[in-house]
Amino acid sequence: MKEKIIKIQNWISKNRKIVWFAVLVAFICGIWASWSGQNYSASVSVLVSRVASAQPIDYNYDSYYALKATDEFGGTVVGWLKTPEVVEAVYKRAQIEFNPSTFSGFSGSFKGIKVSPSTVEIRFECSSPDDAKKIAKALGETISEKNKQLADSSKQGINFVALASDPVVIKNRFDVYVKFSAGLLIGLVFGLFFQRAKEFFRE
Repeated sequence: MKEKIIKIQNWISKNRKIVWFAVLVAFICGIWASWSGQNYSASVSVLVSRVASAQPIDYNYDSYYALKATDEFGGTVVGWLKTPEVVEAVYKRAQIEFNPSTFSGFSGSFKGIKVSPSTVEIRFECSSPDDAKKIAKALGETISEKNKQLADSSKQGINFVALASDPVVIKNRFDVYVKFSAGLLIGLVFGLFFQRAKEFFRE
């Protein structure tokens, strides 16, 4: 064990420039990760429930069919979260700037998970806890509005409402460590590459 430590110390002393270069790259990556816009992860529970229709309809849902309809609507909500239209509407309603460069940036913004027939968990990244609250509120309002448009167009008298909970927010500290480690590894690889290239052209 001591011999390995001595070998590592000798290698570091002989390749100080490479080590310092790797540390510099790692610090740059770590600082970039801490200053990047998406430093928080948030989770919102959206409760989906059917609203009783004031208009008479041909088919009256009992409790079983109401639960089944709610379950199916929860799956619809998960699908909506993958569409650019809904994602853009959420950020616009929350008054938060959002300009992805590709359509995949839209579809990956929200991750919807149906955890029960009437509950959908939505996870997303944000720059602050305050933004998380704005987005959570906008999610509930946008989903309810989207459903209202669907109900009005179908004229079946079946409507749902989505109530978003307060978001649970955590800071992405682990992401900083990962990018720091990745920067250190990249710095070592490039440092060794340039050293070998320099020695090669000297010969």
